[in-house]
Amino acid sequence: MPEPLDDILGPIKVGYAVATCLFGVVTAQTYIYYRGFTNDPPRLKLLVTTVWLAECAHQLCLGHTMDVYVVKSFGLAAKFSERPPVSLIATVGFTAIVTLLVTGFFVYRLWRSTQKVIHAAIIAVLLTAWFITTCVLGRLSSRLSSLDVFLQHYKLLILAQWSCSAAVDVSLTVALCSDMFARRRSVLYRTARIIDRLMMWCVATGMITSISAVAMAICFSTLSVDNRVFMGIYFTNSRLSSNSLLAALNLRRSLRRIDSSTGMDMGYLSTFPQSRASQPNAEVRVHVAVTTEIRSQTGNMTRLGGK
Repeated sequence: MPEPLDDILGPIKVGYAVATCLFGVVTAQTYIYYRGFTNDPPRLKLLVTTVWLAECAHQLCLGHTMDVYVVKSFGLAAKFSERPPVSLIATVGFTAIVTLLVTGFFVYRLWRSTQKVIHAAIIAVLLTAWFITTCVLGRLSSRLSSLDVFLQHYKLLILAQWSCSAAVDVSLTVALCSDMFARRRSVLYRTARIIDRLMMWCVATGMITSISAVAMAICFSTLSVDNRVFMGIYFTNSRLSSNSLLAALNLRRSLRRIDSSTGMDMGYLSTFPQSRASQPNAEVRVHVAVTTEIRSQTGNMTRLGGK
């Protein structure tokens, strides 16, 4: 097989394999969520359902794209310079849906947790800029005749989109960590260590999507047009977002265990709503035993017991 096809098919195959594995993780986390949080608000369940359905459609589109490029066009190098299949273009739309829903949810919870409008407003502006560039690119991609020509003509716009995505993720992570760090000063040592773990989790899940966007931008701007490394990374982008959402929702179970083990109210540490009905019911019973001693004049003592 010619070397250009290696540069094209290699990254695409790797990206498809990783995206498929991550879709399995998304499905498993969705199952865990629905089993463990049956009484969450309907709108939160609707969010999770919509994200999973979008990921499922995204996976089907990736499968069709691989069928076109790997099976039907096997050995045809000219096929990769023609108009891409509709399924490949559709993946852009499903990725945008997942990213918008997940990021919008985190921005909303940031505002509910901090009550600072300015922080949420700045991130919302960056998110809006990202969404506008995504819509423009989606509109332009529907009329393209060649993927190579599209990538060359709209290179700056594509880089701007990924830059906005990275800026949103970094800003959101910094805002959430700043809020938890501010709360850390007024809590006990054991609780402070828990907050440190939450901050590490927030950085790990929030920065991985921004690192992905930066990696796509670097590969796209430095490698040749025939190299599709950035496309392989892009295939996994929505999976990272959806997994961060589901991991955050399922994290509440661990926070609930912390509540019971420390005897402290840790609800404020979570920027996610607690499901009251999914918490174990606590029942407290108090038994009082009363014993009365009666001593007679003869010295005999009688004990009367009761409840």
